[in-house]
Amino acid sequence: MLPAVALVVLIGAAAQDARPQPAPQGPTPVAAQAPTARKRLQPLMVGDAAPAFAPKAWAKGSPVALERGKVYVVDFWSTSGVSTRMAIDVLSKLAKKHGDKLTVIGVNGFEAHPEQVDAFVKSLGDKLGYAVALDDAGKADPKGELGTLSKAWMQAAGQRGVPGSFLVAADGRIAFIGHPMMGLEKAVDALLAGTFDFAAAADKYARELEASVLQERIVRAKVTGDRKAQIEAITEYLALRPEDEVKLGIELAIARFDLGQFDAGHALAAKLADGVYKDDAKQLNELAWTIVDPARAIARRDLALARRCVERALSLMRETDVLYPGTLDTLGRVYFHEGNLAKARDTQERAIALCKDPVLKKQLEEALAEYRK
Repeated sequence: MLPAVALVVLIGAAAQDARPQPAPQGPTPVAAQAPTARKRLQPLMVGDAAPAFAPKAWAKGSPVALERGKVYVVDFWSTSGVSTRMAIDVLSKLAKKHGDKLTVIGVNGFEAHPEQVDAFVKSLGDKLGYAVALDDAGKADPKGELGTLSKAWMQAAGQRGVPGSFLVAADGRIAFIGHPMMGLEKAVDALLAGTFDFAAAADKYARELEASVLQERIVRAKVTGDRKAQIEAITEYLALRPEDEVKLGIELAIARFDLGQFDAGHALAAKLADGVYKDDAKQLNELAWTIVDPARAIARRDLALARRCVERALSLMRETDVLYPGTLDTLGRVYFHEGNLAKARDTQERAIALCKDPVLKKQLEEALAEYRK
């Protein structure tokens, strides 16, 4: 998900007038070429025309209208936002840095009591170096509905938290959507220098949004125990971001084993062991344990692979490492499944002798009792 601090629940569908407006006719500069986004996952995305902007009240500064030929940052914020003060500092410095070339506007529409905004703005004084608008006069709807601007901008863009900034180019298109401390300044600099690549920015944003949606699907499937949906979501996510295999590889392997896809699970475990987990003792041990875990009903356990993983993990560790006893426990379980009870017992006794965690030690002793039967 895009960076968001102090979550704000966005309820209901985006207002009809929040839909992107047609792009202006006539030639456009290189910095404002049409976007080539992968997927349209929200009504409002980078590369689209900015929605209408007509605040009904202002808490600081003179009213501002978005005019063609000028560049704007429209930042939605809340007085309760954890990073609000830091973001205000960043935006104030950005406004001062670029002077007349950039207009920064803060929009507050998430307060239950509008007077909180006035008091907050006054407390900041000159530290808040830009105008502040109130969404629908800053009055919170008792039903929890959002204001007109919040719907048209934040909700339409799928932004679930504040602060959330929108960079509006001179031709009226949105060049950036996200947390103001996560790339906004770089985008502003490029836009004002005439080097901003709208196509690349739109594609990058679409990828980030797609990844965020897939992450939510992964978590939801894991929580509900829907292993099929979890596998599908992880597979799609890794196709989009293969570099994250190190984070999700073990999760995918576990899901395959739980779904009874033993051959696919073992093949993936071997790939991970020889690839991204090759020098990661913790993950290698997790792979091995996934295969030999007695709580997991695996019809065909690749014990040779499990032993290769756990022995490699132990070779990367020292006996004093906190994970060493648990990793020995995994090796002991491998021996047990192989039918080598003597080695299973010897390995487990060694693990118990090295273990300093009373909770883990009890578990290790229970396993040893099982091996002695």
